[in-house]
Amino acid sequence: MISAEAAVLFFHLVNRFIKMRYAQKSADILLKIEKIKDRIVTIDKNISYKSSKYHD
Repeated sequence: MISAEAAVLFFHLVNRFIKMRYAQKSADILLKIEKIKDRIVTIDKNISYKSSKYHD
C-alpha cells in the first residue's frame, strides 16, 4: 500500500502538471462559467421583476 505522504505528493505533482497543461483551457472554461452565471442571474432578475410586476 502507498503511504499517505507519497499519495499526497503524487497528487500534487499530477495536479501541478494538469494546471500547467490546461491552464489556458481551464481559464477559458472558468470565463464561460462566469458568463453563464451572469446570464442566469440576469434571467433570474428579469423573472422576479416580471413576477413582481404582475402580482402587485
